[in-house]
Amino acid sequence: MKNIITKIFSVIREFPKEFKSYSKKKKLIIIISAAILIALLVSLIISAGNKKGFVVSWTEETVKRQDITSSITGSAVVMPKDQYSITALVSGNVLSANFEQGEVVNEGDVLYEIDSSDAKNSIENADISYQRSQMDYQKAADNYSNLTVVSDISGVVKTLYVKEGMSVNSGTKIADIHDDSSFILTVTFNDTDARDFYIGQEAQVKITSNGELLRGTITDVNSRGYASTGNTLVRTVKIKVTNPGALTTEETASAIVNGFASNPMGTFEYIAEKTIVAEASGQIDAMYVSQGSRVSNGSVLVHIDSSSVVDSLKSSELSLRSSQLSRENAQKKLEDYTITAPISGTVVTKNVKAGDKLDNSNMSTEMAVIYDMSSLECELAVDELDIKSVELDQDVIITSDAVKGKTYNGKVTNVSVNGTTSGGVTTYPVTILITDFDEELLPGMNIDVEIITSMAKEVIAIPVAAVSRGNIVYVKGEKTSDDDDAPEGYKSVVVETGINNTQYIEIISGLQEGDIVYIPQIIASQSKDSSAPMMGGMGGMGGGMSGGGMPGGMPSGMPGGSMGGNRSGGGMPGGMPSGMR
Repeated sequence: MKNIITKIFSVIREFPKEFKSYSKKKKLIIIISAAILIALLVSLIISAGNKKGFVVSWTEETVKRQDITSSITGSAVVMPKDQYSITALVSGNVLSANFEQGEVVNEGDVLYEIDSSDAKNSIENADISYQRSQMDYQKAADNYSNLTVVSDISGVVKTLYVKEGMSVNSGTKIADIHDDSSFILTVTFNDTDARDFYIGQEAQVKITSNGELLRGTITDVNSRGYASTGNTLVRTVKIKVTNPGALTTEETASAIVNGFASNPMGTFEYIAEKTIVAEASGQIDAMYVSQGSRVSNGSVLVHIDSSSVVDSLKSSELSLRSSQLSRENAQKKLEDYTITAPISGTVVTKNVKAGDKLDNSNMSTEMAVIYDMSSLECELAVDELDIKSVELDQDVIITSDAVKGKTYNGKVTNVSVNGTTSGGVTTYPVTILITDFDEELLPGMNIDVEIITSMAKEVIAIPVAAVSRGNIVYVKGEKTSDDDDAPEGYKSVVVETGINNTQYIEIISGLQEGDIVYIPQIIASQSKDSSAPMMGGMGGMGGGMSGGGMPGGMPSGMPGGSMGGNRSGGGMPGGMPSGMR
């Protein structure tokens, strides 16, 4: 047995060199955990029957009130709350880099300017392509609009040349439309009489067929006379007459202006008359008028169906959108040649300077790194058995070997459910904001983190080692039952436990202040009768031993909990602390 113990301690002495760099708290946790493992091995050997080299001892402690803090501990690295690596999205010569490492920059400050000649050429080409696409689209849109044939005058459909289902080409006649709301009467006057006529002068028109008198207005007077039949010199005058309702171009009339009568048998003509033709090819699929229909300017006459025109419009629309996006992308890409600070902070690294060239070989180079030093944080990997104990806004205590004698405070700001599994163990990242740092605590420093998961003030507490499996505590006093296997002078009491840390556990019920409890220990001796101690204070080991004046059986388990945290279950304290597996 002595040889086994010696070998175990030799392993501890040869613990990796990194152990020396650990914090005092971490060293203490490792030492306690190792000691517990040694004690467990000793207990197993004892329970197997090797009773010659070890005896059991114990101490007593008076039950009292105290504060108990339960926590989860681990190691982390200080990080700025926000950091950004500057990289280039384009290639070219670096024209300027007007900042230095260690300098404080503000969000939006220009850091780098890269030669953008190629980008400007791309924008010009994109503009030309966009303008061409616009022209093609407008032409296709006009062709599509031409599928709907409309009248550009008001009047009556005099002649309709097409019918539904008929194929037409560009230039095919659709309809003749005349405006019969007014007519132009063309008459002649003796040249001498008409010399003083003027446009806008009133005239009286007499219809030949029925003698009806109508008012009119001169719209045109021939500038000179000409010889008519019989060598009479006459002058042509045009008079606009509003149609009273039944007037047609078949009628004739005479006129009187300023008391002078025209020659008889003047003729009427429509003031407006037009033949509407198709401006697209296809098949008539809808008719909206018939011969004799009265229409207004803009009225739809027919509709032409043409799949080729529709397809051409869709294609040109897509081409226009594509060229528009290309143009926008080219313009936006120009912005990439001016690199600004994405955050306010301190430049901690500057790798690219003015005069350097960025190309495919180094475009992904980290040009500069900015830290937002206005706040610091860290990320702690918390064991899967402890993560349920972590909540937002829990207090955190932070220390660092690099900053001697100082303690910093923090708050839990995020508990992630995105765990990472390694070696069969899953941990979850917990983000902690360091709330009261100073200039001595810097990003990259290693820190020890203690998350306060629960706290009890002035509660009844006893050493963890005093509680056996089944939450049994041996209390000094007379036994009340013959089958009580408590040591002589003690009685077994079942207690209800609360929170615990590595040393003490809260007792909710079962004990009172002033009670004296039994705390088992293990010591080693050179022989069965020797009492030279080898180690002590390792209570809570399982196994049964008997002997005069000694307890009838060792406490067979430790209360639930974790080293530096709260784990549930019986047996030894549940596992190493977070980050210490």
